[in-house]
Amino acid sequence: MKNIKLQRLLDLVMRFRFVALAALCIGGAINDAWAATYGVQLISATGGGSLMNDAGDIVGVIQKPGTPMLCPYCYSSAIVKNGSNSAKTPKFRCKDCRRQFVENPIQSRITDAEKALIDKMLLEKIPLAGIARVTGISERWLQDYANDKYESVPRVVTVMAKTSFDLTIECDEAWSFVGNKANKQWIWLALDRETREVVGVHVGDRSAQGAQALWDSLPQVYREHARCYTDFWEAYQAIFPADRHRAVGKDSGKTNHIERFNCTLRQRVSRLVRKTLSFSKKLENHIGAIFYFIHHYNATLRARAQWA
Repeated sequence: MKNIKLQRLLDLVMRFRFVALAALCIGGAINDAWAATYGVQLISATGGGSLMNDAGDIVGVIQKPGTPMLCPYCYSSAIVKNGSNSAKTPKFRCKDCRRQFVENPIQSRITDAEKALIDKMLLEKIPLAGIARVTGISERWLQDYANDKYESVPRVVTVMAKTSFDLTIECDEAWSFVGNKANKQWIWLALDRETREVVGVHVGDRSAQGAQALWDSLPQVYREHARCYTDFWEAYQAIFPADRHRAVGKDSGKTNHIERFNCTLRQRVSRLVRKTLSFSKKLENHIGAIFYFIHHYNATLRARAQWA
């Protein structure tokens, strides 16, 4: 009975991967020798075979050959056969977490750490093929992952709360394309001069409808109070309030910040490089990649403001 309880406790420990040292030891009953009896090897970050690392966290478990199978997801030993896959490889199902798996899979599942690394690499000027080469992950899986990631990105920017109505924004439009250069997609942007936040985004044509969509994407406080500096493109004059709109040239320096952000955007999003083979094939991914970077950019600015 005692061994059954200890086995169950080990299952729970491996599933949730956190527990106090006192709860683990139980008078020294769970140690390396006990783990060896049940066919597992408990390892620490230093590889010394300890149950936990210096921070008190379980960092891994390696099953030894010839011992009962453990679920690769929750480390439970409650495993039953569950038919076979299309390659005639036997499948198994865990009674605890209900997930299916095969023994010694050729392709291992993508870990949360690998997904976190991919999320960071998507923010750099690295094409999907390059990410696949670096991580060793298949391009097909990576493309599906990127599709889901870009589809879930909110299409509305989040900005810091404003304590003053003395607001100034700089607006500009950057050229891009999807599929081929004949399919132009203009990136309309509005940037807060003081906080450097991107406060408005729209991707579409360069007509008055595009300018209207940019204006509609601005938070209400900017639509009601902000002074707007743009270039001389006539679409702005048709949409932006005349009393708060100023059309200026690049030599005036009034749009330097938004021009610099356009450069940052092209340097960080590979599909926006002017002469590139990493261009977007789908408009949804094109828009999603742009918003994905802008959300990260604004979040970085908010984090810096909190520490300032």
